[in-house]
Amino acid sequence: MNDLPPTPPGSYTLGSSVRGAVVGTLIGGAIGFGLGLLLAPDKGAISRRRFAFMRDSWAQGVAGWRDRMDAEATERDARQSSQALVADAQKQAEALLEEAESLMKQARARRGA
Repeated sequence: MNDLPPTPPGSYTLGSSVRGAVVGTLIGGAIGFGLGLLLAPDKGAISRRRFAFMRDSWAQGVAGWRDRMDAEATERDARQSSQALVADAQKQAEALLEEAESLMKQARARRGA
């Protein structure tokens, strides 16, 4: 197949430079063409309508993203709050059990004495 050693990084051949220039030109041309179609001057009313539509769609997208982030933050806060509440209830239940066991030991000790 190709018995040539690989080209070390940083050393370019004329073919790779030309290929890179052609690919870059094609990509740049495609991007320029697309932007030209999007930003081509139309009548003022059409341009303003297009701009308003783009602004509104971006605003809706940002608002939806913000709402999702707020909902996730609220859910996360609620989860943390509920976990803290459960942990506190467990501590209180353990304290009550220890107190009940202590009272039972005292009652047994009195009955046995």
